[in-house]
Amino acid sequence: MASSRELFDDWCGIKSSSLNDSIVESLRPEVYRRLAGTMRDTIFIKVHDAWGGSALSGEPIFPPSLTRCSIYILRNPLDVATSFAHHLGVSIEDAVERMGDSSSRLGGGSRRMTDQLSQVIGSWSDHVRSWVDQPDGLTHVVRYEDMLKSPEAVFREVVRACGLPFDADRVCRAVRFSNFDELQRQELAGGFREKPSAGTGNFFRRGRAGGWRQELAAHLADQIIRSHGEVMRRFGYLDRDNNPLPYGDE
Repeated sequence: MASSRELFDDWCGIKSSSLNDSIVESLRPEVYRRLAGTMRDTIFIKVHDAWGGSALSGEPIFPPSLTRCSIYILRNPLDVATSFAHHLGVSIEDAVERMGDSSSRLGGGSRRMTDQLSQVIGSWSDHVRSWVDQPDGLTHVVRYEDMLKSPEAVFREVVRACGLPFDADRVCRAVRFSNFDELQRQELAGGFREKPSAGTGNFFRRGRAGGWRQELAAHLADQIIRSHGEVMRRFGYLDRDNNPLPYGDE
């Protein structure tokens, strides 16, 4: 995980607990350079941050010179709302408010030290635009709904976008082992280390598209559409009259 406090402390040589968030942010690019300098093969790092530069130095937190490709998994924000609430252990109303907050962050916190560094997230629309419109054009967008419908085809395109050799058998195995039922089975058997302490129930909850129609109150759906309609239309979640499109729903 890119925001791992342990990773930062190990590679920076300075404990992040002794630094403020702005200084930590300015040092993160060098941490990733040091990490990459020890690797012979391509490595994959999970990122929650919005794409952007350090507030102090302006340098991109994730150096383009080290990046072969960024895989951005995009999901209908109407479904994100209920999943995000579950993940954070808050009400759906609170999750919707947070999705519209351009100052939103994850990790850090003033009350106690967490195992994650503070990460700039922004609103849902801010986050999407930060990655898909980043100036270096290194982002390959994957819609969550497309991944559910055609996992092998989508994963094949991801492999190619990363410039990795294509092996049909390995792709099939990867898809099989990342099946949602299989992920739930593994979580029940051994837990999931990235599950937040505030989260409720299993981390891998349902893994389907369109659940918002049963779970999300109409006024909250309207609020999301008002806040994020432009980006939702851009990626096929709304028609031009702001009506939700059924594509990807069960």
